[in-house]
Amino acid sequence: MEECKENRTYILNTTGISTVEFFWGLGLPLVLESTFLQLFLAELGASNMTIGLVPTFFFIGQACLGIVAAYQTRKLEKQRAAVIVFHLIPSVTICLFGIYLFLIGTFMPSTIMVFFIVYILFNAGIGITLPVWQNYVVKLFNSKQVIPAFAIMMISQSVGRLLSSFFIAGFFTDREITASSSASLFILCGLLFFIGSFGFMLTHEPDLKNEHSHAESGFFSFIAGSFRNIFKNKNLLLFLLSDIEMYAVIAAISFYANYAVNYHGISAAAAAGVFVGLNYTGQITANIIFGTFNFLMMRNKCTFGRICSIGGIILLITASGLLSFLLASVLFGISRAIRSLIYAPAIRQLTGKNDITSYYATAAILLLPLSTGIPLVCGKMLDSLPVGGPDGYRIVFGLLGLLSFISIFFIRSVNFRGTTAET
Repeated sequence: MEECKENRTYILNTTGISTVEFFWGLGLPLVLESTFLQLFLAELGASNMTIGLVPTFFFIGQACLGIVAAYQTRKLEKQRAAVIVFHLIPSVTICLFGIYLFLIGTFMPSTIMVFFIVYILFNAGIGITLPVWQNYVVKLFNSKQVIPAFAIMMISQSVGRLLSSFFIAGFFTDREITASSSASLFILCGLLFFIGSFGFMLTHEPDLKNEHSHAESGFFSFIAGSFRNIFKNKNLLLFLLSDIEMYAVIAAISFYANYAVNYHGISAAAAAGVFVGLNYTGQITANIIFGTFNFLMMRNKCTFGRICSIGGIILLITASGLLSFLLASVLFGISRAIRSLIYAPAIRQLTGKNDITSYYATAAILLLPLSTGIPLVCGKMLDSLPVGGPDGYRIVFGLLGLLSFISIFFIRSVNFRGTTAET
């Protein structure tokens, strides 16, 4: 009887979080790690440095506001309502930008400024949401269920992303990137986020002891305590430092569409849609192999993901045509999927805590120099290197490959033995 109840709860929780991720997956290719945004901003006249700002806003929002969300929700015994409300904030902001584009009807000199204002607000909403969401979905499952459940969740998101990417490719096959065409996509994106957020209503939150329920510390004491907890945990610190590879890959993804279009004759439709579609195909494949079938030990999963990143970057450096970019897209997808699959469960296992919102939020602050610095430095280099052109891109991609290689040493130093993360 108890086992039947546990299975029913697992099915409901997995269905709930997967529903959310599917709808959000339909919208994410437009706004996060998006080749469409690269082309959209280029149409507005943005420089490489400006385009490099796009991924940094995500990490700044997470670092600045994630810890606030962790502090404000630390005493909540049940967090489902907070998770839903937090998801609605970015949904509304991106929809409002679409309405703005629809009303003005054409790109104006001020459009890029309005975009970044809205995009900052959007990422602020994501920053508030992310650590609370990560903590919520991890605690829905026990240690044996969490990796398979995360795999199903991320497969759902990737399927949504895949469908969306091919829709975008088809959408711009016979259309230019204009204010009206972009407006319809941003409005649709916001509505998909909004509807999908209510999938959490299907989930059943377990009754777990909240370690912060009687905590009376002030905000800054809370932050200081969160940092102390991370620095006392050597394995966790090494694991977080290994995330330098993710920021290198995100930087590569942020620039390779323009590199392909401008210097290798790839069409904008292929760069905005097919690249992303193959990226998500790689993600789906990786989630099935490394999540559903739980192939490889934790450390080896991470190492394989980094090898894929290096392989993808090498393909960009040596690119000779469309095939190189298609294969790189798949390899980047595999790398991103493994990181998404492992990150939240690994932190829970390496800390041994029930409520780890503060760990997610503090990690974002700790890694902020890397998460924001790498894309910005890459953008600045592309704008100012005396070499310029495709050779400038190759130099930048080479440095990103080196960072991915260094991350292997960090992840191989993490000792997962003695924790249930090593499965």
